Amino acid sequence: MNGKNYIPSNVLAFLNFMKNLLKYVTDNCMRWEVPPQSFAVLQPLTDALEAAAEVSEDAATRTSAAIKKRNEARTALERELRPFVQGKLIHNKLVTDDDLTAMALPVHDSTPTHHPAPHSRPAIEVKATNNRQHTVSALNQQTGKKNKPEDAYGVRYCHEIRDTPPLKASDLRHSVFSRKTTHVTDYDEEDRGKTAYYAACYENSKGEAGPYSDIISAIIP
Repeated sequence: MNGKNYIPSNVLAFLNFMKNLLKYVTDNCMRWEVPPQSFAVLQPLTDALEAAAEVSEDAATRTSAAIKKRNEARTALERELRPFVQGKLIHNKLVTDDDLTAMALPVHDSTPTHHPAPHSRPAIEVKATNNRQHTVSALNQQTGKKNKPEDAYGVRYCHEIRDTPPLKASDLRHSVFSRKTTHVTDYDEEDRGKTAYYAACYENSKGEAGPYSDIISAIIP
């Protein structure tokens, strides 16, 4: 169960869920400072779904028209239920985790999930796309394509024009972060014919870096 799919798929289970929720909300709405009129519409919609379900679940009256009516009643109830649950219950500070659990609702996680630094290591390719311009692509080594792996939020691209190769990627003086797996670097006219060195690594949303790619070089066109 997650924040969107807490509603049971089975219609009879959904009705039991609603009966429990409505009773619990009615008993505790004053404590939560939830006005009764904010959920008053849910009871008649639940009653309508229950009546339609009785017809559609009976073999003697189960027709396509009955099933359609039940589905429409369910849609109408869900349309009112979801914003009420989100606006008045899940994000209501007066509603405790125990309350949410008693209503079979998802507990709101207020603690941000920490994502560790990426363990994935990109491969890179450099292409001369125009005069004085290189296009650098970070490639997913699992797929060989430009899609980011699951542990990557973006890519850190490093480069520098040098006479000799750097000893390690972190020696490259210029870097830029991008959410994209392709980055364009432009150079000045006097840089044409010089050698630029490149490396890249994936970063998470906190700016924590994973392992660098190999260092590759390319002549500036």
